[in-house]
Formats: sequence, C-alpha cells, structure tokens
Amino acid sequence: MTIDVNDIQDVPTENWTVAQEWARHLWPLLNYNSIPYYIVEDVCFHMECSRATFFRKLAKFKKHQTASSLLPNTRGIKKEDTKIDPNIEQVITDNIRKYFLKRPKQTIQYVWEATVMDCHTRELCPPGYSTVLRRSKLISRKDRLMAHNGSRAYRSKNSSARGSLEADYPLQKVQIDHTKADIIIVDTVSREPIGRPIFTVAIDIYSRMILGFHLDIIGPSSWNVSEVLTQLVFKKDEWLNFRNIPHEWPSYGIPECLMLDNGKDFRSKAMTIGAGEYGIQLDYRPPGKAHFGGHVERVIGTFMKRLQSVPGTTFSNIANKGDYDSAGKAVMTLAELEMLFSEFILGRYHNRRHRSLNATPLEKWNEALENGFSPRLCHQNPLKFKIDFLKSESRVVSREGIEFKTKKYWSDITQSLYDNGTKRVQVFPFHSDISKVLIRETSGQIHIVHSKNVRTPHISWSEFNEAKKLSKRFSGLSAEQISDQISRERKLIKKSQKLTNAQRRQNEIDRSQSAHPIRKAGGGEHKPKNKKVSVDFKFQRLNVIGD
Repeated sequence: MTIDVNDIQDVPTENWTVAQEWARHLWPLLNYNSIPYYIVEDVCFHMECSRATFFRKLAKFKKHQTASSLLPNTRGIKKEDTKIDPNIEQVITDNIRKYFLKRPKQTIQYVWEATVMDCHTRELCPPGYSTVLRRSKLISRKDRLMAHNGSRAYRSKNSSARGSLEADYPLQKVQIDHTKADIIIVDTVSREPIGRPIFTVAIDIYSRMILGFHLDIIGPSSWNVSEVLTQLVFKKDEWLNFRNIPHEWPSYGIPECLMLDNGKDFRSKAMTIGAGEYGIQLDYRPPGKAHFGGHVERVIGTFMKRLQSVPGTTFSNIANKGDYDSAGKAVMTLAELEMLFSEFILGRYHNRRHRSLNATPLEKWNEALENGFSPRLCHQNPLKFKIDFLKSESRVVSREGIEFKTKKYWSDITQSLYDNGTKRVQVFPFHSDISKVLIRETSGQIHIVHSKNVRTPHISWSEFNEAKKLSKRFSGLSAEQISDQISRERKLIKKSQKLTNAQRRQNEIDRSQSAHPIRKAGGGEHKPKNKKVSVDFKFQRLNVIGD
C-alpha cells in the first residue's frame, strides 16, 4: 500500500502514533533471516496483538519499508473498489470512452442516458447519474485533456520543450513562417475593407534579427516565400530609400539552413530546386510539433499583439474581440500596414534587449560582423534569384506566342524567339495578375510578356480559377467571359464608389456654406454664384472653378 504526502497529513494522530510505534519495533528486524521466538513474543506483548498480526505487519513492512505502510486499515469499501456488477461497469466504461472521451465531447447527462439504454438492451439494472459522474471523475487529467483538446494542445500547455535551438553565427539557422495578420485592411481607392493580409516573416536564430517580411492579400504561396527570401538575401538600402525609412537594416546574405513547417508552399518542387541551386539546406519540423518553430512563432505573436492597438484589429480571439466592428473600424491599406511593420521592426524590435541574448538583435548582428563574420553573397540579380523559387511550367513557343492555362501571351520577344527557332521557355505566372507572365529563355534571360487579349482583366489567378468553376455552373459562359464580367462589375462598383464619394464631398461643401452664409454690404443675404466642381480622384481633392 502506498500513501502520498497529502494522505499522510490527513491521517488521524492516534493512527500515525501506532504506525510509528510498529515501525520502531520492526526496523531492527529487517535484517533477520529467522526472528527468535522471544523477540516475536516481546513485540506482540508491547503491541497487544497476535503472532499472525505480527507477521502480517512484518511482511508488509519488508515490502514497503515505510511507516505509512503500517497504518491500520480503514473500515468499509476501499475507494477503488465497487459493488456494481462488472457487466454494468463495463457498459459505463464503454460509453465514457465512446461519448465523453471524444471530440466533440458529449455531456455526462448524454453518457448516462446512453448507459441506461444499453443496460435496458442487455437486461441489466441501470446505474444512477451520480455513479456515471463519479466514474468520469476517475479519468486522469492528462487523458481527459488529450481527448478533448488533442495531444498537440495538451503538450503546448502542459509540457515543456526539451533543450533549446541555438546557432553559432548569423544565417546558420533561419526560421520562416506565414500567418493571417490580426487586422483587416482597406482598398487604396475606395477605403473599403478587403480582408486580412498574409504576413510572412524570416528570423535569424543567432541574433533574432528579422531578415525579411512580406505582406500580401493573397497566399500563403511560393510567391510570398520568394519575396521574403529575396529581401533576406540582398541588401535593403534601395528598399529603405524607396520608402523613406530612416532606420538601418544591415542584414543580408544567403542562409545556411531554412527551418520550415510542412506547408505545401515550403514543400514545393520549386522550393527544393531553388534551395539546392544556392546551397541552402531545408529542415522541416516534425508534423504536429509546433514548438520546433518556437522562435518565429513567438515573434509573430509579438507583432500580432502590436496590431491589437491599431483600428481594424481582429484581436487574437473572439473573447477579446467582443462586439468590436473590425471591418467598420479598418483604416489601413496594405502599403500603410507595411510601413507600420517596418517602423515597429526596425525602430523598436531590433533595438529592444532580448533576455536570452543580453543584447539587442542589432547589437548581436553588428558584434558578429566586428568579430569577422562575413555573409555569403548572391551573385545573381534579385529577379533571377526570386524566380528560382517560383513554380514554373515549360511551354511551347509558337507564332501565336505562348499558351498558359488556356490564355495566350504574345510580345515582340516571343515573336523574336519563334523566329530564332526557340522551341520552349519556362513560364512563371504573376499570382496577383493573370494579364502578364514572366518567361525565361534557355540562355537565362527573363522577360515580361502580356496577354494577347488586351481585354484580359487584372485579376488574380485564384479569382480566375473561381471563374472557371462558375463557368461549369453557367454552361453558356466561358471562363474568359466570366473574367470579363468580374472586371465589368469591378469597374461599375468603383464608379459608383467614386460618385458616392464625390457626392458626399459636395454635400459637405453645401452644408459648410449654408452654415456660414455670406452677407452683402446692404445687409441682405448673398447667395453665391453657381460653381463648377471637379473632383481629382488621383489626389483626392476638389477644384472649385468660378463661372
């Protein structure tokens, strides 16, 4: 019999005193092979017990060698014992496993009702509700949480990761991951909400520097990954100057190892070939082991927490969101959100001291450079590097140009290739625009080729694929016709939005003028002459022109 510490503390004092007295007599006898008769009689006299009781206590004490094993047995049924028919007990156990230890779990009331039905079917006496409830409480916390939340959720909340991920120098290990940003963005023209963007980020394990990030309304995809890798590998001076960002971002160079999850965009053939082309090792985390990407997961959590103070945030969960109207409060465009992330990463995150480093990421990176670290440079141009990580397809060059996914693309370049006898080229689609593609010649030269049909709308491939699905439902329309329809609907919506905005501005002008009437010198009210109002949508301003 084993008793834990809490049980010992709950033992009555008189019982514990008796157990200690027994232990005082039995400790010296543990080494005896044969106990003399007079010693047995002496112990039985002092403890006022029979010889049979003495030998039972001695056997139990030899097995456990603890004073608590000598406590007197309590009267009544043991906690683990039951007086219920074993067949009924089995029915209760089966229903708990079938209904309570499943996802989604059923209530104990449901389990009890199922047990009653099964007992009636087998002609057994059904147990009471409290009996089933007590059996459910005997299930260990671990088994209950794993059944209700899954093993992954249990491990993330109840077990600590063994060891830690370390790197000896910058770019030795780099983690990349995607997430949907916890914010709704708006369209640049209409300022209407268009959804949550995809945030892709790369972090250096050695210095905790953010090596690159990308925001896109479409994804996750190989395009997002190639954008981040291009920013990671090349110097960022031009990128910073174009956006007038005053902060420094000194990180660049080809990483030695990319640590990734098992998303199809990371497992793609293009990713494998591109990594092999530039000598980058790919290390995929085991399925269901999110803590293997702990560094990038934590930094994503940090950035998403920053968004909770920005209008349009969706917060991290429904409870925090409450009745907050994320779409109605949204104000930031994709470009503005990119600027906000840039300021937060370069101005704050890179200059904040990390406890595990005892330095800031910027200090850690610059320290490595001062100690002789030299990043491995890429000698290709950024566009060539980027498309090496994009999925491509080989296509025949004909006098009609190139056909890609039922659409034809033509330019002077394709005509020249056809005239020179080039048979095939590699085609790389723009994921956000079906009206153009990238092609790469066998010589390695890269060109942009536009659709042969000038009416091809500037929509994404995901929208075009959706149009193809619709064309199967509307047998009278082709995918191209539905794409044209999408384009026309967009223009109509945009036109109505512009008219609405212009009318709203004009109404505001009229209200302002009526609130402050201009008086003539003679004291009468002066009505202003009619004005022609033109709206410059490019700069979002009004030009008031007199007659």
